[in-house]
Amino acid sequence: LEGKIARESSREAEEWFGPGPHRVVMEIEYPKVQLTNPDSSSWPRITNKFAIEMAPLDLMPHTVNLFLQQVHHGLWDKCQVVSMAKHILQLGPSYDDRDKPDGAEMDVPNLGDDPRDRPG
Repeated sequence: LEGKIARESSREAEEWFGPGPHRVVMEIEYPKVQLTNPDSSSWPRITNKFAIEMAPLDLMPHTVNLFLQQVHHGLWDKCQVVSMAKHILQLGPSYDDRDKPDGAEMDVPNLGDDPRDRPG
């Protein structure tokens, strides 16, 4: 069962997103901290990007395919980013307001067309 899931996940990821390497570029917005201004709602916003390179499909086919599918279908759009430590970022839905997160937001670009929509 595990081998079949791995083969199907790898096949699906290659069909939808190509053979790889697979990268997702995330755009985040965050406040520029102003130590002299205690009102964080008035801090200017900064937009920046970072890239995530996926593991090779032969190493983690199901995980890579699932994440790429989630990105493709917009499940990571408008997520909140929380800094857990200097080297850890946690991304997830905003619990304050699901339509307008009260924190850093990210916008993930579309990874491509759904191959099922192509003439065949």
